[in-house]
Amino acid sequence: MSAAESTNAADRTRHSIGSFFSRIAPAAILFFLAPLVAEFLLGNLAITMLPALIVLAPMYGGGALLIREVVRRTGRGWPGMIVLALAYAVLEEGIITQSLFNPGYLGENLLDYGFLPPLGSALPWTLFVLTLHTVWSISVPIALVEVLFPERRTTP
Repeated sequence: MSAAESTNAADRTRHSIGSFFSRIAPAAILFFLAPLVAEFLLGNLAITMLPALIVLAPMYGGGALLIREVVRRTGRGWPGMIVLALAYAVLEEGIITQSLFNPGYLGENLLDYGFLPPLGSALPWTLFVLTLHTVWSISVPIALVEVLFPERRTTP
């Protein structure tokens, strides 16, 4: 192999490795940034509970990755991202953690104030927790990663 051929082969290898990391890095960062923003930055969990990322990353990060990929692959913009983030919030709080409809959730009595029987939940808690997840759990981490990697902003 000539010197020029070996240089070209090395350049191709570097480019393919760089290409791999430019595709994987934003996804990996989003996967771990979503729970960091949602739980640690907002002060819900102390930094001493950082090992909880093992459990939280699939839930928050997986949701953020899925939402971003669906929106970007279907060519939709931020309104679609917000709608799916809201759906994520309803799924997480209504079905997974069940804080939206459980009056005795963790003994906190979150539904005592502003309870609406037709809704089966308390309006203040519903607005708070759905906004929290729509904005902080999904939208902010996606926006931060897209700002960090502007060349991948609209690329699935």
